[in-house]
Amino acid sequence: MCGIIGYSGAEYAREKLLHGLENLEYRGYDSAGIALWDEGKIEVIKAAGRLSNLRAACGDQCLASHCGIGHTRWATHGVPNDVNAHPHRQGRVTLVHNGIIENYRALRERLEREGYHFLTQTDTEIAAALLDHHMKLHESPVAAIHAATAEMEGAYGFCMLLEGEPDTVYGIRRGSPLIAAKDETGSYVASDVPAIIEYTRQYYLLEEEEVIAFFQRTYAHLNEGGVFIVDMHSVDRLREFEEEYNEAGRVGAHEYQWTIESEDDCIYQTFAFYDEEGRPALEQHIQRVYDPTWIMEQLRACGYAVQVCTDFTQEGITEGEKQFYICRKETA
Repeated sequence: MCGIIGYSGAEYAREKLLHGLENLEYRGYDSAGIALWDEGKIEVIKAAGRLSNLRAACGDQCLASHCGIGHTRWATHGVPNDVNAHPHRQGRVTLVHNGIIENYRALRERLEREGYHFLTQTDTEIAAALLDHHMKLHESPVAAIHAATAEMEGAYGFCMLLEGEPDTVYGIRRGSPLIAAKDETGSYVASDVPAIIEYTRQYYLLEEEEVIAFFQRTYAHLNEGGVFIVDMHSVDRLREFEEEYNEAGRVGAHEYQWTIESEDDCIYQTFAFYDEEGRPALEQHIQRVYDPTWIMEQLRACGYAVQVCTDFTQEGITEGEKQFYICRKETA
């Protein structure tokens, strides 16, 4: 799996990007690269192999940059080498990408007819060209990004820099993880929490409007009488983990540590698994807890007949760890 990090803010970006990518090494990779705004232009530095190769390639470049993106690549289209490593640049767009663009061949043929030339075998470079094409058609970068991604089939998490916008990192996702976060120095984008956990816990999570939109889209997808089931942590869990819970043990030859704590309306779980040499692989889950009465109201407003139980065995909303909502699309 590939890794992504982006940063824009008051602190120097290069080390944040490299350190964030090091925290994503557990995901596996065969090449890496960064792109940074430096002295009015975007500089791209890439290297096949380990992140130590990328650090060596950086030398003393871009030390004063405050905005950039980084990527670790696991090859899917094109062999692992310096050229195919991310970021990729086409026109105004410098792009890193997780996922697979399934219709990249058809897009490439069309873009070549429109005058684009490609240096790599990757679907990411084609995505960068399509984004650049739409930048020429739309005054707003956000409108251009939405127009370009509407033409793509498959899954993606994109993080990009645009010429003419030296303080901005753009991100968009479909079916591939990408989170946004902030601290007192600036803003972050990352494919997984370990890339930025040392800097902030102020992550962007689903807002209530997005939860409602998900319920509505699911309702539209179901046939009459169709059912979907969703489970969520109960508010009791927030109280349970006001004091940090810690567990350590061993699974086979591997030691692990597990930490759970709550803050505001979120539950944070951190897992660390250690290999035979004591090197950790980190994983963190963040789950927002919603008022179950509000969830019931929104589901019924969408048109569902809703049955709820707590911890599988207790009907209704009672004390427990989780609520399960069984939602049936009623027959008109």
